[in-house]
Amino acid sequence: MNKNLFICSFLFALGVVQGEEAPQSAAPDSSATRKQFQPISGQQRWKNYAKDAFLSPGPFFATVMPALGEQRDNVPSEYGQGWDAFGNRLGRRAAMYQLQTALHHSSAAALGTETGYRRCDCTGARRLGYALTRTFLTRTNGGTTVPNIAYIGGTFGGAAIAAEGWYPARYRAAGEGVRAASIQVGVNTALHVIQEFGPELKKLFRLR
Repeated sequence: MNKNLFICSFLFALGVVQGEEAPQSAAPDSSATRKQFQPISGQQRWKNYAKDAFLSPGPFFATVMPALGEQRDNVPSEYGQGWDAFGNRLGRRAAMYQLQTALHHSSAAALGTETGYRRCDCTGARRLGYALTRTFLTRTNGGTTVPNIAYIGGTFGGAAIAAEGWYPARYRAAGEGVRAASIQVGVNTALHVIQEFGPELKKLFRLR
């Protein structure tokens, strides 16, 4: 059952990613990149926010999947079992994700850094390395690669705030926030790999 759910979830993510137009990227940090780089507009920032918050696989993988895992493991045990308990877990996960997403995008706008994912125009193994690092690195409006402070801060900060406000009293905000945020970072990194290699993966599934 869990295996089938994972396969269906993966195919869902692949289909949604392929339905989006991935912007092109140039080689990082070269002078040519900085001259050709087109920063995202304010309108695109709003589109990226709507996509991340509601219109991408992110909300599903970051809310439904963890809630199902917590329901199976009865975590937190204070919630118990049954549909009401699952609703509590799902609602808490959804609220946490939306808080993280809002903090990420508002911080990125304030810092002048990019949101969304740009596929690499590189080849070979560099593409995998690029995809794996895009969670931790981003670009400024000038095209310079910098640490992705907005995403990391928003993800961990949002998780800590949610843990403090919505978890049972025995949970510590710092510890539970780190645990929940680490799961979210892993999910985001996996989605970047799917976005980068989406065309190849889609062809592979078609051949099968």
